[in-house]
Amino acid sequence: MTPTTLSPADYSRRLVQRLREVSPRTLALGAMLVVALFAFGLRVHHIRSSMPYPGHVDEPALVGPATAILKTGDFNPHYLTYPSLPIYLISGGLTLGFLDAARHVEVRTTKDLAVNGFPYYTQSRIMMPPRLLFAFLSVLGMVLIGLTAWRAFDDLGLLFLAPLVLTLSSEYAFLSQQYLNVDIVGAFTVALVYAYLFLYRDRQGFLYKSVIPGLLSGLAMGSKYNMALVLLPALLVILFYGVQKRLAAAILLCLMAVVGFLITTPYSLLDFSAFLDALGGVFNHYARGHPGHEAEAGWRALISYLASIRRDMGWASVVLAALGVVRLARQNWRHAIILLSFPVLLVFTMSQQTTFFVRNIIPVFMFYAVFVAAGASWIYLIIAGVAAKYVRRPWVARGAAVVVVALLLTVALPSNRVRAWAFETPDTRTQAAAWIRSNAAPKETVIVPEELGMDIRSLAQDYNIVVLPFAKLGRDDFYRVVVDYGDALVLMPQFDSSRGPAKDKGLGARLNSFAEGMSGIFTLDGKPVSFIADYYPPVPQGDPKITISRLALTEDMKAKEWRDRVFDLTQLRGPMNVLNNGAVSLVRNVDMRTPQVYLPAGSYRMQIDASGTTVDGVPAILEVWVADKLIEKFETSPKTTSRRLEFQIDAPVLTDISIRFLNSGGDPSKSGGTPKGRTVTLRRLELAKVK
Repeated sequence: MTPTTLSPADYSRRLVQRLREVSPRTLALGAMLVVALFAFGLRVHHIRSSMPYPGHVDEPALVGPATAILKTGDFNPHYLTYPSLPIYLISGGLTLGFLDAARHVEVRTTKDLAVNGFPYYTQSRIMMPPRLLFAFLSVLGMVLIGLTAWRAFDDLGLLFLAPLVLTLSSEYAFLSQQYLNVDIVGAFTVALVYAYLFLYRDRQGFLYKSVIPGLLSGLAMGSKYNMALVLLPALLVILFYGVQKRLAAAILLCLMAVVGFLITTPYSLLDFSAFLDALGGVFNHYARGHPGHEAEAGWRALISYLASIRRDMGWASVVLAALGVVRLARQNWRHAIILLSFPVLLVFTMSQQTTFFVRNIIPVFMFYAVFVAAGASWIYLIIAGVAAKYVRRPWVARGAAVVVVALLLTVALPSNRVRAWAFETPDTRTQAAAWIRSNAAPKETVIVPEELGMDIRSLAQDYNIVVLPFAKLGRDDFYRVVVDYGDALVLMPQFDSSRGPAKDKGLGARLNSFAEGMSGIFTLDGKPVSFIADYYPPVPQGDPKITISRLALTEDMKAKEWRDRVFDLTQLRGPMNVLNNGAVSLVRNVDMRTPQVYLPAGSYRMQIDASGTTVDGVPAILEVWVADKLIEKFETSPKTTSRRLEFQIDAPVLTDISIRFLNSGGDPSKSGGTPKGRTVTLRRLELAKVK
């Protein structure tokens, strides 16, 4: 028989017929799966692109205890500021990473494990599984919130539309893929509780109304303490949909939540005093405030939290979310109360605190996406209903409504973020390393700022990598360092001049001025390096903007030579008494340090004028240290003596000079080893370079 040839029109009709035979639920589940795979793919791409750099300085707070569990076998994390479920999840991921690293001959025993964390992972392969696990949980949370939206609104379209809207949230994406944190685990467990409550809403009996939702609520509490508020919707389900013994069911629910919490955080009971200390610290922290992350508790903090949601999704999303709330309130007021109870209570509770972190309300972004999707779906239903009156074929009316709503979401919501994520480039520090390998000559000197937190291990094998603390350098010293290293490449970050430690708000602007003497060769776009007020040393946030440069020497720069230093003794760091003549008096064991000074390679002469008391025949002793090297150790006498020291610096170094006064020495039998009343008076400290 001759095979029948089908025309394109016949293929189209068959495809439409096949689609009609597929149930709407199957289509909705398939669409939800596509959205979930797309979201997970974006997260995997970002994680691989950002390696070996985590996106936040707080990650070691979880990774450190998780690594210790593998190395010691002690399942007590000894860190209860956070509940233990996220730490145990990370430990599981690290176990897989350890086995993978062992397979690649990178480690052999758990003793080879390093504490991975900020500013980069020392063992990247080991960190991939926990990063991927947390990304997977974030996507699974999206799926669960889609199930919740479907059952709450009885609208199959929300199965995929709610996760799709949540994909557009930059806050949710950041916590999903940038670093390991408790908040994304908390969001997942809250979505798990809600999905269960709505999927099994009508099931009766203590098992369905108390035991299972109680244990799931305990999991949420075991991920983050404030997730305990998810008990409220579980109690409301008992109130609205329980037929008998509501009080007993509510009590059992709370008891099972405690059991679930103890399963995930057993040392809250086994190490109860440490648990209370940690919990007290958390309450105190949020009441006292966190530098750089504070808001006036009450209405101002509430408005700030709501504004963060609006900024994340745009003004148009507010209208769509409001429509979604109205729709559910008209459709099923009980569902509306249950669905809104937790996010409203969470925002209200966190707004009563002085410490302000948007990540504390990240589950609210999930519910916001549900109401935005519900509002968009309601518009679709209205348009499809109106179009059906004027169009014979229902699929044409529905297709027109889909096009209108798709255009509305594209215009109203920040859908351009998906494109940015999909084409995300590797971390700029990784790009800079690749550029150096392709363009720098072997053994060439490359100067890298400490503030970049850059992984230089592979580069150090082929190049002379010099890491300098830019924040400690003055502009002149910076140029002297570069000149001393010759025609070196310099990685110049752009620093955020609007933020900085409270003690030096102008730090970013001062460091940016270093670039004025540099000739840029290649620039990698990113974000300015910001300074966290309560951390030191300054750390980069996100991909830093870097310009690879060389020093463009001017005549003024060439004229800058080493200047001999006479140190102002009152500027020394350490315990001392300042005398009227500018000298300083030191008592007992002290370590006095000068400000940082740059020392090119060469010979130096140091002069110290000092006097010291003698007690029970035991004189005072001074030690002089430069660049962590003991230059000389000598005794003092009551008469002021001038001591001249000479030393050699083999390689350029940025260091301080340490004058250490030892309170014991000589014959301890005469003084018991700890004579009282001994002092040293330091009168002069000079440093000169031998020509």
